[in-house]
Parts: sequence; C-alpha cells; structure tokens
Amino acid sequence: MRGLGELVCLVHCIDPRIQEAVEWLRRASGIRYGRRASGIRYGSFDRVSIAGGGGFFDRFERELDIAVKSHRVTRIVLTGHEDCLAGATPELVLGCADAVESRYAERVRAEAVWLRLDGSRETLERKPKRSA
Repeated sequence: MRGLGELVCLVHCIDPRIQEAVEWLRRASGIRYGRRASGIRYGSFDRVSIAGGGGFFDRFERELDIAVKSHRVTRIVLTGHEDCLAGATPELVLGCADAVESRYAERVRAEAVWLRLDGSRETLERKPKRSA
C-alpha cells in the first residue's frame, strides 16, 4: 500500500437519512475512491458503517485496529448525526476522537464531525489537553 498517499478511515452511521451528507463529507474532505500504484487500482479510504457511527468506540474498535495496523490509515474521520436512533451525541463522538488518538498515539489523527438531517454539518472542536 506504499505510494498511495494518506489513507483515511471514515466512520459513519448506517442511517439512510444521512448517507448523502456522508458522501458530501467524503468528497469535501478530499477522500477519493481510487488511485493507481504498481498498475493496480486501490481505494484511498476504509469505510466503517455501523449503528451509532463514530459515537461508540467499542462498536468499531476491531475495524480501526485493522485499518491502522494493516492498512496504515493515518487519519480517522468520526461522524455522528442528529436524531440518531442508536444514541450518538456530539459528546460521544468527541470522546471517541480522544479515545482513538489515545489508543494509536502519534500514528493517527482523529476528526469529529456532526451531521444534521438538513444536510448541514459542523466540525466538532476538541478541548485542548491540559498538561500535568
């Protein structure tokens, strides 16, 4: 998988109401479907679609382990959305972003995005970590 540039993992909810917003986010974030390396076409991202999206680390932990360790993902985009029937909230998505960066230390950076049913979205800002 060398020579493919940055590889990304996009984590989102299975809810059909937000799939268009997820696709917009993918394009707007520069996440592309395919690249060529050594004559083989590869994707540039892993997709994890699961109830609750990026709000429940224990639900997508195994997939992230594979993405980071085997696929060498360096950027993880976690999403949640309003009226999530699985219970995701902005606070849970932010907590998962912190858990991801803590687990994988300097190997990845995590981003948290909240999607609304009207198609709008916002990047969730994490509070700076306090030094001891």
